[in-house]
Amino acid sequence: MSNRFLLEAKNIIKTFPPTVALNDVHFCLRPGEIHGLMGENGSGKSTMCSIVSGIYPYDSGELFLDGEPYCPKNMIDAAAKGVCMIVQEQGTFASTTVAENIFIGKEKQFHNGIRRMPHRRFLMSFRCSTLTPE
Repeated sequence: MSNRFLLEAKNIIKTFPPTVALNDVHFCLRPGEIHGLMGENGSGKSTMCSIVSGIYPYDSGELFLDGEPYCPKNMIDAAAKGVCMIVQEQGTFASTTVAENIFIGKEKQFHNGIRRMPHRRFLMSFRCSTLTPE
């Protein structure tokens, strides 16, 4: 497994006054890893994902993407850097694969389409060689 981090969060703080949604959060993700964020309602799971995907700015701390400072201005900026968030089941299409749900609206990026691209090559293009798109 790689020692480098694809995504790294250090000391992330986010408040929605008077509520402190995230307090000194640290998180690291290596290429090919899958992490689940678990916690009670209001524990900051969605807030952290929203920060990484450019929905909310963070108040303080540092984010790094591929070792470079990362501070997305908005969702479009994050998406341009390869970062997006797929929301809960209400936001997905049941008749499509995971890969197709992730790239809805971006199918033209793939010369042969998502379904016809060999899975390993497709996933390698997104630093994810150990998963299948289904």
